[in-house]
Formats: sequence, structure tokens, C-alpha cells
Amino acid sequence: MEDVQRRWDLWNLKTLFPRWGADELDSLLRTGAAQDAWQQALFAQPKEAARKFAPQARRVMTNHPDLATGLTISLHLGPYSLAPVPWLVAGHDVHVLVNRSSLAEIRPIYDSLQAVLNLPGQVRWVPIEGRGFALKMLRALRKQEAVFAFLDGNDGLDGCEGTLQDGVEHQLPGRSIRVRTGLARLALSVRCPVHSLHTVWDEKGSFSWERGPTWRWPRGTTATAATGDLFEWGFGVIARHPAQWRAWNMLTGVCEGFRDQEPPDVAQGEDFWEVASLENRNLLLHWRRPATVWPGDMLEDVTGNCFYAAAGLRPTELATLQEWAHFSPASVAQKFGVPWLESHLPRLLALGFIGRAAASSSEGAGNVRNPS
Repeated sequence: MEDVQRRWDLWNLKTLFPRWGADELDSLLRTGAAQDAWQQALFAQPKEAARKFAPQARRVMTNHPDLATGLTISLHLGPYSLAPVPWLVAGHDVHVLVNRSSLAEIRPIYDSLQAVLNLPGQVRWVPIEGRGFALKMLRALRKQEAVFAFLDGNDGLDGCEGTLQDGVEHQLPGRSIRVRTGLARLALSVRCPVHSLHTVWDEKGSFSWERGPTWRWPRGTTATAATGDLFEWGFGVIARHPAQWRAWNMLTGVCEGFRDQEPPDVAQGEDFWEVASLENRNLLLHWRRPATVWPGDMLEDVTGNCFYAAAGLRPTELATLQEWAHFSPASVAQKFGVPWLESHLPRLLALGFIGRAAASSSEGAGNVRNPS
């Protein structure tokens, strides 16, 4: 299980930092563990934390009074559960939109804060459930009340599946993902400003609230364009503080490659099963793009950024095919057996991993190593 989780961690890391690898991941994990310990110590002494950080929280609202109304977006970064505290310390109620998992994690913290510190403002939780949560947000914004949401939650009632189906494409350095447009559509519908604010640790174990831009889009702005502005800001902040981000797993389920679509570069109307027929045993083939087999019987299309069922294909078998410069169905049958040929070769051809080699190629089939 650890191996699978680590591979997902690396896969997610390369979404934002394509050139990073295991060393960078280990460094982020070590830094993140230290910051988790800082947070535990912070929450263990709420009165001491309030004495130390309440003045700074008050200054947030004093210096930025426009935050008292409109929609504020934040990120699961730093001690993110404390991001709405400036409103409470300043005596403002704030509606906080959260999914079920975040609500279960964050609400006990605020219950404890209210019990110990008796903060003058109140959190009004708006869980993403039923069909009424959007209406609650809409009403609050129309009343010019403060609404707070985590941009990188990126889900709704239908989770990642809904994001893949209804979200819009957002290009990151390593691959494209799908993102929700709901917050942008909400702001555009009521013509309210969208502010940004996030928490961030410093190197000494202290933290601060950092104000970002405010967007006031002109009439005619599309939800797609506004959503792009928001996520451009969000991933820019994350890129500066990757060890502090606590929502890496949100990337796993919303990759563009997970959408239902045809495999790339596959000829339409071709009978792929013919490759296993006797009359085609000497057909010259070649491996087209890198692939790996993951635990859990998953086949990763590395350049296509998507996964298929491996259908029992083994890593050693996949490695052999990728090492050959060219091969034929006959050489495959000789190496792995006819049942393997009939089961796997047509499918790999249909998925675009295997293609027909140029007829003029003079290399021997199945015994020439790929120079790369």
C-alpha cells in the first residue's frame, strides 16, 4: 500500500513540477511533517495562540475592511483551518462553504475556539449537501454578508466525477486538470467582488494571513475566464509553498486524462483483433509511447496522462516490449505464448501503445534494443 501511495504522491507532484522526483517529494514530506507538529502545538494551547496571533488577525480586517462583504477564497495551505479567524476576532459572522470531510475536520476546532475564547464573530457552516447550499450562499452574498470558500476543494455534490464531466480545463505545468466553475458563476451572478486570503507558515513556526488580489470582473466575463483567474492565482501560491499545501490528492481525480474519451492516435474502424491472426504473424510492429504497470492492475499511459486496466499485464512483459525496437506477433508469441498474444496484443494496439512499423524497416523483429 505504501508503494501505491508513494507513486500517487510522485504522480501528483509532477502535475505541478514535472522535473521533480523522489528527492523533492521526500523533502516536502519532511517539511510538511514538521509543520504538522507546529499546528498540533498551536491547537494544544488555544489561549496562548490567541494572545500571540489575535492582534495580527484584527489587523487583517483593519487593513482590509472590504473583506467584510463579498466572497473570499482561500487554500488548504499552512494552518488553513484558521484562515477565517480574522472575521471572528473582528466580530463579523462569516458563512464558510466546506465539503463533508473538511467540515468534520474543521468544525471541532471552531467549537473549541468559541468555548475557550468566546470570539465575538460566529462561523455559519454551509456544507455541500442537498441542493440548498448554493441558494444559501447566494442569499448571503445578496445581503452583502461575508462568504468564505476553499478554492482547492474543487468538488460538489457529485465529487470528482462531476468535476471531470462539468468542469473546465486548466493547464498546469505537468498536465491538464478539470476545475469547477461554481464559485465564479456565483460571484458573476450577484456582481460581488471575489477576495483572496490564505495562511502560511514561516521558517520559525509562526504563521500569518496573506492577502491576495480582489477580482471585480466586468459584465460579459464568462465563468470559464473568471475560473481561470482564480485557479491561476491559487496554483501560483501553491507553487511558492508546495510543502504547505494539504490538498495534493485533489489532483488525482480531476486529471483531464481520466475523462471518458478515445485513446489518442487510434485509427477508427480498424479490426485490432486481426493482429493476432495467423496471416499477420510476421507483421512488423513497434512500441509507440511509454507505459508502466501500477499495483492494483493499472496500466499508465505516461505521456497521455491516463490509466487503463492492465488486464493482467506484468511489468516485466511490458518492459520487454518497450525494449524491442521492432517486433512481430510471431516473436511475441514465441516470447510470451499464443494465449498472451491473443489476449494482450490486440488491446495494446487498440489503446495506441503499439503501432505498425514502416514496411521498409530492416531491423530484426524482437531482438533489437531501443537506443533510448
